[in-house]
Amino acid sequence: MKLRKSFMSLFLVIALLAALFAVPVSADDNRKVTNTIDLGDGIIATTYRITGTAGSTAGKTVPAASVEFKPGEYIPLVFANNAGWRSLLSTHYNKANERFGYEVVAAMNGSFFSMANGYLNSMFISNGRVSCAHAGLSDNLVVFMPDGTIETVKSCLSYRLMIDGVEVPAGLGQINKYNDSGKWNDKFYYFDVSCGTKSDSAQCDVNGTELICKKLAGTDLVVGGTMLAEVVEVKKDSKGNKFALDNSGEYFALFVKNGSSLQKYADIEAGASIEIAISETVEESREIMEKASSAIANIGWLVKDGVDQTQGDKTIGTHSVTLCTRWTALGIKEDGTVAMFATDNADGVSGISMRDVAKNMLELGYTNVIRFDGGGSSALYVNNNGKGEAGFLVSSSRSVSDCVLLVKKSSLENEAETARLKEAIDAAAETLKNDSANEQLKSAYEYAVKAYGEGRPTYGEAAQALTRLAQVGSSTIELDKAINAADRITYTDYSAAQLAKIYAAYNFAKAVRSTKNATSEVVMKAAEELNAAISLVKNNVALGKSYTDDVKQGGYSGNLTDGVVEGGEYDGKIWNGVNNPAEKGFVTLDLGEIMNINGVSTSINNHDSTSAIAAISKITIEFSTDGKTFKKVAEVNDKDRLGYDKGHVTVSIPEAKGQARYIRYHYSNEGSVNTRFIMVSEIAAYEGELTVEKAGFVTNFNTKILSGMASVFTPDFVTDFAEGDCNIRWTHTAFLEWDAAKQGYKIISFKSPNGKDEGTLKEGQIAIAVHNSEIAGDTDGSAANRAYLMAAKVGDYVEFHGIYIDKQITVPGSFYKIVSANEFDKNYNGVMGNVSYDIPTTDEDPDEPKPEITGLTVNGDIITGLAPKVTVEEFKAHFKGDVTVDGVKKSGFVGTGCTVTYFGKTYTVVLKGDTTGDGKIDTSDYIAIRKYILKIGTLDGVFEQAAHIKTASDKAVGVMDYVAVRKFILGLGTLD
Repeated sequence: MKLRKSFMSLFLVIALLAALFAVPVSADDNRKVTNTIDLGDGIIATTYRITGTAGSTAGKTVPAASVEFKPGEYIPLVFANNAGWRSLLSTHYNKANERFGYEVVAAMNGSFFSMANGYLNSMFISNGRVSCAHAGLSDNLVVFMPDGTIETVKSCLSYRLMIDGVEVPAGLGQINKYNDSGKWNDKFYYFDVSCGTKSDSAQCDVNGTELICKKLAGTDLVVGGTMLAEVVEVKKDSKGNKFALDNSGEYFALFVKNGSSLQKYADIEAGASIEIAISETVEESREIMEKASSAIANIGWLVKDGVDQTQGDKTIGTHSVTLCTRWTALGIKEDGTVAMFATDNADGVSGISMRDVAKNMLELGYTNVIRFDGGGSSALYVNNNGKGEAGFLVSSSRSVSDCVLLVKKSSLENEAETARLKEAIDAAAETLKNDSANEQLKSAYEYAVKAYGEGRPTYGEAAQALTRLAQVGSSTIELDKAINAADRITYTDYSAAQLAKIYAAYNFAKAVRSTKNATSEVVMKAAEELNAAISLVKNNVALGKSYTDDVKQGGYSGNLTDGVVEGGEYDGKIWNGVNNPAEKGFVTLDLGEIMNINGVSTSINNHDSTSAIAAISKITIEFSTDGKTFKKVAEVNDKDRLGYDKGHVTVSIPEAKGQARYIRYHYSNEGSVNTRFIMVSEIAAYEGELTVEKAGFVTNFNTKILSGMASVFTPDFVTDFAEGDCNIRWTHTAFLEWDAAKQGYKIISFKSPNGKDEGTLKEGQIAIAVHNSEIAGDTDGSAANRAYLMAAKVGDYVEFHGIYIDKQITVPGSFYKIVSANEFDKNYNGVMGNVSYDIPTTDEDPDEPKPEITGLTVNGDIITGLAPKVTVEEFKAHFKGDVTVDGVKKSGFVGTGCTVTYFGKTYTVVLKGDTTGDGKIDTSDYIAIRKYILKIGTLDGVFEQAAHIKTASDKAVGVMDYVAVRKFILGLGTLD
């Protein structure tokens, strides 16, 4: 017994000593540096072994790697080898170097895409250009600015397509993207060199019309600008146009499929104008998006403002925070240092969790961390893998759709675009010498000079500046600004009556914009009427009104309703200081009478540690009609919205609306490090018509639905959702049918988000589908939108405001209301009908000759449709005015290869069957075709075109063509 006691004592002593001298476990014990690699110019790559602490891999280690840099000489750039397709990360890296000439240090995988074929779920901007996108998309983005700094915004871009001066309603559907399954829709698809060697219209199941266009004046697809272009060729019954691979992408193709309702807009000739305008509809994001160097989808925050989001949220994006797999993330320190970070799996360990990634990034000093696509997509590729050669630090054999590169900024320059910018700046400077009052030009000039800098702008910076300069002097610039401003409104800011006026003004403005040669007076009138309709004149009814508040402290007892805000210094005449306001902090405004209140605001200082000013954590607004019973109508607790650490700010709270005489403002600093003072300088309340509430919205028509989106589907687009490319498997969907008696749409059934694409549409039916998953943070109100539709019942009717089912378009501020049969108003049945406007145009000189060609077919610079054995004089009779015909052979007949000069343009004649160019069709022609088929003769250019009698132009000349010519010669057939 004594022996046992002594052993026990010994163990206790040893345990005590071990406890006294034990080394505490540090963060670094879970993260070991295994190698550091100099990638050049102070950019360092680090490899790690990280031990998991959460989920199934707790205690197990996996490899990880990061590339850390300070933006400046090197900046992040979003990139895709071929937009709309997938490539290995190493291929993206190599093509950026080889094809585009970028000096790339590192690359990491980007955002979500379809595993089937690489269809990108979201969009991206690369080197200033919108390179891959689709209409109706609303998403949170990570934006890289030209100096390499990083912003995050909510974005919803609007696209307007003008062809030969006429706007195509909701005409542009996709940019360097195509539908990942199912049929192509009726809209125009834009393709340029970003998608690769040829237009992805090659993937369409039918041919269509391709407008081959050339960009003008250095303009491009930049946010906040209008790209100008000219049609150089019209290719009918065609698809898959080939592109020359160059960095600038000067040419592009607009494709619309055969049979589309919009194909009529492509019935034009070479020389027609093309305009594509892109505007940011989210006002608070506009300035950032208009200056963006590149942008990519923000899948979700792991760490935000130093707070680990994985500790409070169960999922980030669509994945559990404890899911153990490979992850990719972007980290930003407070000093601007950035890290590209990726984790691997190894030795049977699937990976670590997002919670582990957040923990390690925080420990490394990154106060903001954004996740990207993970799993098998996660990869990090660098110019030196430690062996003196480019290679993976975290490898992947999966192809991905986009990526983020770390590139040398100077390598993003395009010499031709820079030269165009310098020339445009010089020209603007000369103009301003004689027109110094031209504010439009002055603004664009100053922007361009700043972008040009020391003469080494990136392509994106130059294109953004040139696009601004190109818009100066346009007769429609003010109208375009008004339309863009209208695109940014939301129905929640207006009453139904105000919105009705906006719809009318907007539709008139669009009609004027689509009218060639509209007079300057009507253009200005349309702009003024639209600006007036969307203008929100706020009447602050709090001015001069009385209020009660808590006891002032520190001598700060400024008047809160005198209209004097902020003031910089803490002037006791302006600022109102309240001590210990967690329990107090109340200001109660008395308006003197009951009013319709449409929003409130308050000016505050939110956190100044040097002056003991507390951080306001929450502002609560309560309304009362009698001063006794108060109802909470709004609460703001978001740090960004409250202006944390931004000094003097005015917090706008437009959602505080309803009837009130008394308004109570409650300022809370719960959780603030310093709880002494809250400083308020002004309170305001705005009278106005009560805005639309409890309504739903749609983002587009007949478009595949992704997170946050809502779409209307019509039977001309899809009849069976199991076959259509609509993605309603995760939507709440209402099926509606036209009720002829009520003259409106009635809800007949619903489909819940069950993982299945199912349901049908017959003639007279439509579907409204709202995605079950909102955008991260629900910044767009998509959760409320879904809840609104879910509350509807079978038998309810839908009133459409600014949503036109018959035209398949929506206008700014559009919404729908679900009502009972008794409440339904057929004036809001979604039918616009035929609306015409009397729009005056400038007078044209009736004596000025105009080109007119009859009896022939003109396609671009090719003339067809003439008969054999037509003399020059007979041929000229098809033309009104002077025409010159050259290249006629001894026969004296106009034939294949003859050139025609008419109104300054040159055309080439193609006579079907005439493969020798003599204007006749005889044995020499079918012999030439026979030799060509047997490959013992040649037919080039237009002479090969002349041999295509029965075969399509994109097929090889064949026996059917030879037989057709022979039958024609024998009088047994025609060449039609």
